[in-house]
Amino acid sequence: MALPFDKRRVSIWKFVAGLACLLVLVVGAAWWLVSSRSSSAQDGLPVGDISFKFISQRTEASLSFPGSRVIHRFGSGYGSGYNAAEAFAGAVLRADATPEQIYAWYGDWLVGHGWTYKFDVRLGAWLAPGPQYRRGSRELFEVGPDNPTYLDFPTGSGGTLYEARYTIKPVPRSR
Repeated sequence: MALPFDKRRVSIWKFVAGLACLLVLVVGAAWWLVSSRSSSAQDGLPVGDISFKFISQRTEASLSFPGSRVIHRFGSGYGSGYNAAEAFAGAVLRADATPEQIYAWYGDWLVGHGWTYKFDVRLGAWLAPGPQYRRGSRELFEVGPDNPTYLDFPTGSGGTLYEARYTIKPVPRSR
């Protein structure tokens, strides 16, 4: 009894179907690779939105001089819009140490973890300039002495009142 189809024709269709499945798999894998790379810059930081949860889970966001007491934590994430602000996380702290001891400790830790000292900066509520460090083109870390008269929360007393702040800047957009 003869079969109503040609065995060779079925084999060719199986081959074509298998080739089509393989092509779909390769295209899907390529798309996944491209999309996963575009969500991170070369520095490993996200290219798009950076949530407060993301930045606050990074080591530098909670970095503090040993024995410091956290007075107030702060921070914010950012969206990926044209005027995206920087994402930041940090704290106002008190330590039983001089500003010089605090700065030296932060400097040793940061430089030992790939950061570079740039210059001293003075932020809004700071009594005096403090050191700023950079890692790559998007990460900043600043530490400086806070002025309690400019803060809207109780700061306690004793020791040095200071602020440590970790920042991730958005990826620069080309116009």
